[in-house]
This record gives sequence, structure tokens and C-alpha cells, in this order.
Amino acid sequence: MSTGNPAAAGTAALWDDLHAVDPGSAARIDPNDRKRLVRALEVFRVTGETMTEHHRRHDHKAVAPRYAHVLVGVAPPRDRLYGVIDARVDAMMAAGLVDEVKALRAAGYAPPLRSQQAIGYAELHAHLDGRSDLSRAIELVKRNSRRYARRQLSWYRPDPAVRWADSPAAVDVDSLRRYLGGHSS
Repeated sequence: MSTGNPAAAGTAALWDDLHAVDPGSAARIDPNDRKRLVRALEVFRVTGETMTEHHRRHDHKAVAPRYAHVLVGVAPPRDRLYGVIDARVDAMMAAGLVDEVKALRAAGYAPPLRSQQAIGYAELHAHLDGRSDLSRAIELVKRNSRRYARRQLSWYRPDPAVRWADSPAAVDVDSLRRYLGGHSS
């Protein structure tokens, strides 16, 4: 295993290091996926436990649930969802999101940082760098937020354990309490 800062090593060296300590994770992670390679090595170096061991211990499908529970997903009609997303972005802008990003930049939080690649930050960094005007940046925040919402729904929709409702008000809480045997917490 190489020594020193894993972030300074090439991805091939990172993959070799990971393969030496956690062949299971190395088999699952693309050899060019630097972020996941670094994370898997970081977990091992900090905890002494490989990601493979961690996943095996926390396999939620193999472990009986500790408490009675119901998963409820709220999926409003797309036009309503998009309206809520657009209004939320407008409210974030009115509350000073541009100033927040300016303050983060002044504090040294530059666009290459993963935290600054989040939806909203990335588009406003591009605007502040002169790569787009503010109205275009806002439209991109809205568009990227809508895309993210679609990906979330696509990820969770196939889960048979999720009970879907088209709005929070449509969730029948009394029915859920009966299903859980009267437990409200």
C-alpha cells in the first residue's frame, strides 16, 4: 500500500491500494472513480473497517426492522411538483442565495470543492465567474432541481415497501397508525 496523501496519488494507485485492503469494494468501484476510491480508502484508514465489511454489517434487507414502520412517498403530479420547485428556488434567491455563494467564495470555498458543486451553488458560481447571467443561472437551478426530483422518484418508485400519496394531506395517518398497531411514534 502506498503512503502519503491518497488524494495526491493517481487513480490507478488508489485502486491498487483499495484492492489490497478491500477487494470487494475495488470490484464494485470503477477504477476511474476517484471520489469513491478516496472515500473507501478514507473509511478504511479512519475506522479500520472496509466498506465491504460495513455494508455487510448494515445490510438492511438482511436485518429485521427494529421498529414497526411504514415508508410514505409523496409524489404530486409533475406540474404541481415543478411549480413547488420553481417557487422554492425563487424564495431561495429572494432570501439571498447569491450573497451566500459570494460569502462562501470569500471564505475560500471554491467551485472545485464537492460542496460547491451542489445544485444552486454550481450554477451561481458559474454566474459569478461570468459564464452566465443571473437569469440563466436561476433557470439552470430550477431545471437541475426538477431533474434531481425526477431521479429521486425514479429511484424510489419501484420499491414495493413505499406507500405513495400525491400530497402530504393525502396521507391517511389514522390508517397508518392502525397498520402499525396503534404506535404513533
